[in-house]
Amino acid sequence: MQVHGHRGCRGLMPENTLEAFQLALELGVDTLELDVCISKDRQVVVSHEPWFNHLFCKQPYGIPIDKRHEQSLNLYRMNYAEIQRFDCGTKPHPLFPEQKKILTRKPLLQEVITLAETFSKRNIQYNIEIKYIKAGAEVFHPDAATFSDLLIDVLESNQVQKRTMIQCFDTDVLNYVHRVRPQQILSYLVEEEGSITTHLKRLGFMPQVYSPDYTFLTAAEIESAHKLNIQVIPWTVNEEEDLLKMIKLKVDGIISDYPDRLIELLKKTE
Repeated sequence: MQVHGHRGCRGLMPENTLEAFQLALELGVDTLELDVCISKDRQVVVSHEPWFNHLFCKQPYGIPIDKRHEQSLNLYRMNYAEIQRFDCGTKPHPLFPEQKKILTRKPLLQEVITLAETFSKRNIQYNIEIKYIKAGAEVFHPDAATFSDLLIDVLESNQVQKRTMIQCFDTDVLNYVHRVRPQQILSYLVEEEGSITTHLKRLGFMPQVYSPDYTFLTAAEIESAHKLNIQVIPWTVNEEEDLLKMIKLKVDGIISDYPDRLIELLKKTE
């Protein structure tokens, strides 16, 4: 079973940071799960939101971020040189009290790949979400094709595309990537209830991976996916009871903020 460290290991380190990915590699994850956005100067930046989240980021000089104005701190309107001046590691995260607090920033995807390829003695896998929504095109990110192409360029320049799964909730992105790179491993993220056959009708092809909210997942759905030769990798599973349930259901991988918990449970259930 594949262990995907969600945003590195968000339960233990500030999310989507080099330190989180370093620790995830040390813990022994199979796959680094992360999100990417695009800066004004067309850099591929590792970030879940295309802005600075008030919950765990600070402006330069430690200035707090007001929740009402956080979306004005738009990564797509900033060059990366400005983005990296923001601290996204010292403010305690209210949802993850175990997180270690460190002064850190949003890295470039290139930096994450360089770290992983240098540190890992095995071929680490990547699960990269394109943070795209149609309403955000040319506001918080470029159009689907440009966004996808920028990511593909980084993957191919580092020759890691065969070890990378590109995931997205948006079908325009997935259909585009499948059209221009038909061999690319793609994962369809789903956050609503419904059968796998219903969800897959939205796509123009059969993805290699189906990635639903774990709370909607059933044994029947997993069986349906496997009959179609589609892997099932649910998100985001953190509590021991839920992790054990997913292991028992024989999913193909699990995305977790606490990959350490998952790794220990897998050792016990072998």
